[in-house]
Amino acid sequence: MNIPIYIKDLLYSHDCVIIPNLGGLLLNYKSATIHPVTNSFEPPAKTIAFNSNLKINDGLLANYISRKAKLNYGEALQEINEWVRQTREKLEHRQIITLESIGSFSLDGEGNLQFSPDEAVNYYSNSFGLGTFTSPSILRKQPIQPAPEKAKALNLPARAGQFRRIAAILIPAALLAGTVFLSFYTADNLDDKISYSGILVSCNRNPNPAVTPEENTTVFTAADTTNTEEAEEPGLVPPPPPTNQPPVIHHAIPSRDFISRFKAPETPEKRNYIIVGSYNSLEAAEKKVEQLRAQYYDDAYIVNISSKNTYRVSAVSYFGFDKAKMQLRLIKEQLNTEAWILQM
Repeated sequence: MNIPIYIKDLLYSHDCVIIPNLGGLLLNYKSATIHPVTNSFEPPAKTIAFNSNLKINDGLLANYISRKAKLNYGEALQEINEWVRQTREKLEHRQIITLESIGSFSLDGEGNLQFSPDEAVNYYSNSFGLGTFTSPSILRKQPIQPAPEKAKALNLPARAGQFRRIAAILIPAALLAGTVFLSFYTADNLDDKISYSGILVSCNRNPNPAVTPEENTTVFTAADTTNTEEAEEPGLVPPPPPTNQPPVIHHAIPSRDFISRFKAPETPEKRNYIIVGSYNSLEAAEKKVEQLRAQYYDDAYIVNISSKNTYRVSAVSYFGFDKAKMQLRLIKEQLNTEAWILQM
């Protein structure tokens, strides 16, 4: 029986496949990379590693062979043990055992089992159909500078100075002419409604007058005829000055009161967030979200503020708790072994 075929099938859907009495094959996530010299782009992938200490049968391989080959569990386990026995005999005779699309096994000089993975196969299902490609270098065009002789012939600095001098003369003159025209236009229609006594007094008054008993006279204008008692009525408080600070939206949950472009959106139902880290500052939390989204975790957000005033960051979230619990195992292997689920 060709046992390696069943092992390869399981690696596409499981991150760990144990071969009883031989070892375990593990998948490690590797993010997309760009070569700085050749400009070659490689998609995210999962590479194979081998751990010779994982020899205890977990039943995954035997159950899969039993289901596919239509054997009972005992017969499938016997087929696996026979293949492992033959493989070890070949290794002891210094033969190299190559498993197609997986890698090769061999013994070193001290008799230790060594494994070399086949890096040409990508077991990351989300990268299906993506391959390595090379992008040509981007050549940026430099702006064309005029020749010194041509710039001198145009006399550009001299003309710019002339335009500035002309604008400095014409703009104030136009404003003054507009003011005079407006005053003549409105004088006939508003003459009976506006009192000019205050304007005349303010124009003729000395900025620093010497106050004498004869000159200590109060002049009232139309604006001064309002009731002073009404102006001093208590309770009329002037409005506070406007501020440029954005309004803070207070939520039913106090830990959600913060402002960030990566803040988790409000949802009508409770969600299960897989928390991968807590950070003392909002800047550090936002930087972590940017790193997660660069690794194709598009659902990464800052969820809330903990009781220790740290910002919690989640990689993914689900409405169903069972689905979040299944994904937690993969997040622990890829991002943080101490990841946990927060429901809110």
